[in-house]
Amino acid sequence: MSLRYFKRGVFKALKKDKWIFYLFEYFKWHREIEYQKQVNRAEDLKPQVQIRCEERLVRRYWRLGTFHYYRYGLQYKQLTEEQLLDYVPTYYFHKCLERHHEGLDTIKYGDKLEQARLFEERGIPTSKVLAVVKGGDSWDIMERERLDIRDLIESKLSIAGNKLFFKPTGNCGGAGILVLKRGEGGLLVNGQEVASVEAFLLSLNKYYTYVVEENIIQHPQLSQINPSSVNTLRVVVQREEDRMQIKTCILRMGRLGKEVDNSAQGGISIKVDVATGELDKSATAEHGGGDLRCHPDTGYVFEGSTIEDWENVRGRIDVIANKLLDFNDIALDIALTPTEAILVEFNFRYGVEHQQCVLGGVRQLLNISNR
Repeated sequence: MSLRYFKRGVFKALKKDKWIFYLFEYFKWHREIEYQKQVNRAEDLKPQVQIRCEERLVRRYWRLGTFHYYRYGLQYKQLTEEQLLDYVPTYYFHKCLERHHEGLDTIKYGDKLEQARLFEERGIPTSKVLAVVKGGDSWDIMERERLDIRDLIESKLSIAGNKLFFKPTGNCGGAGILVLKRGEGGLLVNGQEVASVEAFLLSLNKYYTYVVEENIIQHPQLSQINPSSVNTLRVVVQREEDRMQIKTCILRMGRLGKEVDNSAQGGISIKVDVATGELDKSATAEHGGGDLRCHPDTGYVFEGSTIEDWENVRGRIDVIANKLLDFNDIALDIALTPTEAILVEFNFRYGVEHQQCVLGGVRQLLNISNR
């Protein structure tokens, strides 16, 4: 049994008891409560009598503790009872996903290489996989023909401004991604100098399989917002009446010069109106919170801004989503190039925490029940 299947088995067993899951979540993420204290004003804290009443409300409805009440800073937010109950404890999000994914091999199709092959098979526009690297060897996408990875790297990096992304196939949240490019003094890996291509290849984790992708040239508007990373749309789609329907849309942005936009790597996110493509007035960070009216690196003001040509973009996302109709409930990571929308990857477990930090409660938006 692979380590990934073992970890997934442990996680699945953990979820069977909601109180064990609740305690696990609290000890893993309790620092998020401290973030809320730091980013919210003390004068906005509700009276203790009101907080106790709201605690009872969410405890009775969800039949669980109140960690999520404090994780999302609800003690500072003036919300109706329905709005309070719309914030979902993570346990019930996973229970809902289990029902949606019943019978699917989510580990297989959660793998970036399997997804790349699936996209090619179904004619889904995506970033091209140039090579597959594992155990010191490199292959084409179907792992039938050996490739010289050194020649490939030298060839691609000879193009000014080009980058290569080495992505571990089974990781999520941007973990383990290595960005290789040429700097003024030589090769850089995630911004750090490396002696040579050979030294870089020797540094790769021998237990990982990597897909190697060339950088995406993103739409000028998104480069204007943040040029350091490809800033992707996280679009949740669910199957309803034999069609995939767009439920939520979030623009994820890198910051601090990072070349990935994942929230787990310090990225920030903002709500995109599904109907109009309009950006919300402020962005936030899943880890650390905050109310950012403009991008902290570029000064790009969010309020009043709309994703250009949104009607066409949304139509292209709809076409992509409905080529994945058999997956029921997934999040698409969409990159916008100067000419089209392309699918970078999709995620089965796309994180209710990220959704709720950016959008507010998603119980009704994502059809999550308390059973």
